[in-house]
Amino acid sequence: MCPVSSAEEYRELRNDENHVFMVESVRSGNAGMKQSLMQMNYSCIPGEDMRLKGCKTASKSIGMDIDFDPEDPDYEKKMTEAPQMILAKRDEIGLLMLERSVNKGYHVVFKRKFFDGLDKGKYRKNQEINLEWASKLFGVQFDKYAKDITRVFFTTTGSDEDLLFLSPDLFSNEAATEAETITVRETDASRTGTDGSQADAAPAVPIPEEYKGLKYDDIIAKYWELFNNGNEPCEGDRNVKTYELASALRSICDNRKDVLEKHIPHYDDFPDDEFKATIASAVKEPPTAVPYKLRKAIAAVKKDMKFKLISGNGTDSAPERPKVIPAVMKHLSSKVPEIYKAMVEESVWPAICAHLRGVTFRYIDGVIHEANISSPLIGRQSVGKGNINQPIEYLMADITEKDKLNEAREEQWRQRNKFKGASKDKQPRPADLVYQRLDNDLTPAALSQSLIDAERNGGLRIMTKVDEIEMLNQVGNGKNDTVGLLVRYAFDSARWGQKRVGLESVNGSYTVRWCWNASCTRKAAQKFITRNWVANGALSRLNVNFIIVPDGNREIEKIKEYDDKYAMRLKAYIDRWNAATGLYECDEADKLARKMLKEHNRIADLSESEGYRVFSYRAVLIGWLKANILWIANGCKWDCSIAEYVAYSVRRDLWGKFHFFGETIDDEFEEEEDSRRTNPQNMISLLPHEFSYSEFLALRQRQGRKGDGKSTLRTWITRGYIVRDDVTGGYMQVRH
Repeated sequence: MCPVSSAEEYRELRNDENHVFMVESVRSGNAGMKQSLMQMNYSCIPGEDMRLKGCKTASKSIGMDIDFDPEDPDYEKKMTEAPQMILAKRDEIGLLMLERSVNKGYHVVFKRKFFDGLDKGKYRKNQEINLEWASKLFGVQFDKYAKDITRVFFTTTGSDEDLLFLSPDLFSNEAATEAETITVRETDASRTGTDGSQADAAPAVPIPEEYKGLKYDDIIAKYWELFNNGNEPCEGDRNVKTYELASALRSICDNRKDVLEKHIPHYDDFPDDEFKATIASAVKEPPTAVPYKLRKAIAAVKKDMKFKLISGNGTDSAPERPKVIPAVMKHLSSKVPEIYKAMVEESVWPAICAHLRGVTFRYIDGVIHEANISSPLIGRQSVGKGNINQPIEYLMADITEKDKLNEAREEQWRQRNKFKGASKDKQPRPADLVYQRLDNDLTPAALSQSLIDAERNGGLRIMTKVDEIEMLNQVGNGKNDTVGLLVRYAFDSARWGQKRVGLESVNGSYTVRWCWNASCTRKAAQKFITRNWVANGALSRLNVNFIIVPDGNREIEKIKEYDDKYAMRLKAYIDRWNAATGLYECDEADKLARKMLKEHNRIADLSESEGYRVFSYRAVLIGWLKANILWIANGCKWDCSIAEYVAYSVRRDLWGKFHFFGETIDDEFEEEEDSRRTNPQNMISLLPHEFSYSEFLALRQRQGRKGDGKSTLRTWITRGYIVRDDVTGGYMQVRH
């Protein structure tokens, strides 16, 4: 025996990948594997040799088996109602754990009750009386063969479907003593009146306020929002609507009338007697699974909760801009009204990245990164997206000037060689010519030539700014997926070239150092950033920027004048970025990244969103790059404003991605999970080596599949996964 000391350790053991596989295999009909399952004992303390056999010290808890006969006509009904019945009596029994057993029932663990003689070694008698008492309380047959404290239970998984209740008190791992336990007679007396008559009701069970972390009130409000045009029931439909809601909601509140009465409002002065009769009528119906409408409402509440968690301010609106932000960001947005500041500050990163030449950063996983941050700006028409133009132009002023000089030099070269054709006197194009701005000539050849020139001249970065995001399709010869591939290559600083895509007549292989700004409406953004961009990781590599202003009339605020003073102050930061070179490592930025990863993993857990978890990884990486760049701008000195701004920037990026593309992201990850669950090879692995058709069909039904599945079996046979035994009519897996 080995003691389990915490709920975390307990769940980890139950969720071990190999153990989960064995549980599924047993449930699929491979009964021989049951003996290999993990076993738990809940009734005794091991001796000094840590052996189970011969233990004579009772623990503070008792394990109990509740089995139902599958041949019983009411088997399914009993299996459905048992958890509700047990949980309703959890205080009275002193419930510590409730689990679905591997086959035909449940395992219950409860606090041991004391009676005279336990401390004199009568542990077996104590065990028997406790189990008999619990059996009567639950109204189930007493198992007279399960009275030994060394009884073990085959453990199932730690999923919500298997582990239905768990108390931290289970892990005391201490022996039971007379002083710490409750007498059976005291428990019986507590349910008896002063005149010796039986009391009418058991002790009250607390009424829960939440279902899996979601408030019942929020679920109800969302239900009407989705399925009654946001209107609450009123006289004329309140009886029908209240009955509909109660019938749905009871599936997530243990079919408890008191919970429904507490949380369902008396709509439009619904008389109390009629209201209670309506609730009672709904509860009397046979229990069902969670209905479709309620599942949709729960999913919508989870979505709202996710936005509240992301924003960090308790609302589902975008995260609030910090009051204190790094000096360079404050300066960049200093000329625009408050409503545009966040938009401006998040728009400047492609232009800042264009100044980093030969600069690399080592991430917390040891991988070396360059800073190629691209940013779509999403907002409705005439909302003020043009306010980003001036700050970007001032940032790019030195690069724009160099491009003009290079343009003049190239024109001189063209004029000198205008009439020389292919003669040997023709001078080669100057090797140090490079254009870092590529805003207009967005052909694949122009981008390729610019990237080749940029690499040849020390790893410069190409920057593109367009007013309409659709214009970027030009660099992919009209192919949106090619643009998405370029986005991925740019973020990863990967190599690209003629041999891979045939970009017109320009040859060569080069590192894609390209970042861009592109404005768009919501509709245009969703058309351009397709589902493929979600699936292949292109969207997760973007820094999503947006501007959302309140509806209705608003005053037009004046923009302050951009002047030489603005340019001179900005130049000090630009000079630091231009001078930077080599590998930079900032310990504070690394600590911030680890903290942010932990925070966003927690949000993913609370919102049960694997899509959010995956997207948060690169959002944190982008934020970490920003932290390093701001650190350089600050003279390689860390400032608390950097940490606060970057943490906010990451939340804002993720909020924008899920606000504009959330449904697509969630659908993609749900389909990916469904694909993993329903992959034929995975399904075969859950079946025993030799299996019958009935075992196969039972597995299909557990996975929620419809039909007889015979076409699947034929496919497996055709592909050589299985063979059919003509004698027995069963099937056998083929070892490869």
